[in-house]
Amino acid sequence: MRFKKKIALFCITYLFGTSLCYGFVDYFQMRPGKKKGELFNNCKVVFGKAGFVRATKEYHLKLPLLERFKATFKRDSVKKKEHLRYFLRPVEGSKGYLIYYHGSARSACTNVMEILPNLEDLPLNVAIIEYPGYGGDSIKGHPSEARILVNALDMFDEVKKINARKLPIIVYGGSMGTTIATYVASKRPAQGLILRNPMTSMEEAAHEIFKKTGKAGKKLISRFMKSKFKSFEWARDVKANTLILHAQDDEWVPVTMAKRFASNFKSNLKFVEIVGGKHMDNHTLPQYKKEIQAYILGILNK
Repeated sequence: MRFKKKIALFCITYLFGTSLCYGFVDYFQMRPGKKKGELFNNCKVVFGKAGFVRATKEYHLKLPLLERFKATFKRDSVKKKEHLRYFLRPVEGSKGYLIYYHGSARSACTNVMEILPNLEDLPLNVAIIEYPGYGGDSIKGHPSEARILVNALDMFDEVKKINARKLPIIVYGGSMGTTIATYVASKRPAQGLILRNPMTSMEEAAHEIFKKTGKAGKKLISRFMKSKFKSFEWARDVKANTLILHAQDDEWVPVTMAKRFASNFKSNLKFVEIVGGKHMDNHTLPQYKKEIQAYILGILNK
């Protein structure tokens, strides 16, 4: 009897510990912002400077898509409702739409003034999505790969719905957002894809960031990271012309990884190394703005 109790205690401890590890690794990987200024409903800069409007819509999850993730995302597959939350800046006389997918440890609000300087004076409607579990989401639950990818596709579909003039839609992602933008471009007819500091997957990026932990650390990351975001697989199905802007001195996602990721594309692709740029600041450099504006105008003026 004692032996059975020990076995039961061991199993319970193991399952509890494993569950905690899964939750910790995924949550640490995404780190949704919780500061007051990062919350979707508290975002003031959006309305004070940028001329954005805020939109929230409730919808039912598309369960067939989630079937791909059911082995590791069982909890998500039984969710019934989700929120589609985004900021939209409409521009008079616009010639296209751009959807921005932000990185981890950020929020849609904190990205507004980060991306706008490079898009100024462009005849472009800009939409910035907020992910499930980010920005003070009223629907409980941590962010996950399944929830975010479903939400990302619905964002594209929402823009397509309001795009009465059938203007070109450009998908743009930064850091973790590059994996999401790549997924969307592989599933939807985007006219352009812009990727800032892309990675082969979130899993490999984590290996790089924590490489000092050695082989043991690498195994633990691979074992407990559920949301791997394998964008190198999705890149093969992208048909849109793609622009990659990668920091030459990226300390988190090395250029070599970005080039391996780029090798998976079959569509037309331009790879630009931003001289002197690092992971968090390459978008502030003049070379970055020059390249992104030339690319966007090339699509809008066709």
